[in-house]
Amino acid sequence: YQMQIQFGSVFGAGSPFILDVKTSAAELSKTYVYGQLIQVQAGRASSAFVQTRDKYGNNIRIELDPNNSEGPDTIEFELCKTIGTDTPELQLALNAPCKGGVAETSIGRRIRYGIGADGKKVHPSTGEFNYGLYKIIFFPYIAAPYKPRIKHNRVYASCYFDTMEDPGSDAVNDCLSQQAVASSARRKLYEPTLTVVEENMARRALDSLPASPIPSADVAAIDSPDSERGEAKEGWARRASNFLTENDLNMNITSLFNAPDNGFQLSLIILVPILCAIAACVAEGLFVAFDWYNQRRRVAQRKHEESGWASHEAVISQRGGLGKAAKAV
Repeated sequence: YQMQIQFGSVFGAGSPFILDVKTSAAELSKTYVYGQLIQVQAGRASSAFVQTRDKYGNNIRIELDPNNSEGPDTIEFELCKTIGTDTPELQLALNAPCKGGVAETSIGRRIRYGIGADGKKVHPSTGEFNYGLYKIIFFPYIAAPYKPRIKHNRVYASCYFDTMEDPGSDAVNDCLSQQAVASSARRKLYEPTLTVVEENMARRALDSLPASPIPSADVAAIDSPDSERGEAKEGWARRASNFLTENDLNMNITSLFNAPDNGFQLSLIILVPILCAIAACVAEGLFVAFDWYNQRRRVAQRKHEESGWASHEAVISQRGGLGKAAKAV
């Protein structure tokens, strides 16, 4: 801020001067996550972002330490095969991955403080440093379905957004409030002294929560008042509900290389030898038939020639007998 102190319309006390208001300590329950959380390819780097805030919702204003590029807080990224049942208290004490479940170890990860989605340290709209923002660069090696989880100082984040843009304070606060309602309702359901009326109220509170998030593709189509879907107010209302709970958070890691469909080639490998064998048999049959035809033709021609010579000899013999009879006469 710019502070001014005036004495009778005259600036005094060295004012105006810049007043830098620091944030309070990080409130772990207000941390939220956004980035590539649903569709990821194995063998390719993907990104997720963790925004830390204080209890008033302000981004934690801590400058980047040149000697510590990962930032002042501890951010942990986990790909879980299974999720355990550790309570929040036990999680704080043991800090077991995946709440005591099974974590995937075949993954590379790197954390950098103050880096935004555009790869820069300065926020494009405010012109300030990306305070309290952590960029997680993860590199999965195995294509399989997982449950991603992110911890801030041993506490799991409760609100996730499948988008590469900061969802904004309205969407985050909406998510946190609904998560608080759900958490309170779940606690009440397990209270031993819960009355029937209180149990029904808790169940109605759970039923009123969104069953599943709005797909990020639908929300991305409503970015401005002149978008094709129109009505910016409706778009922002839908954006506010586009969060992922822990039950919705399932990452599908696909293979970077998709094997081509070679079914036709495999069919040719099987059919070509068969067709060649059939063609060879047909050719051999035609060759045998042609040879048999030529042999029959040669035999017929030989018989014709022999009968011709026999007739010729008979004529000659007949003429010779007539000559001898004429001489005798």
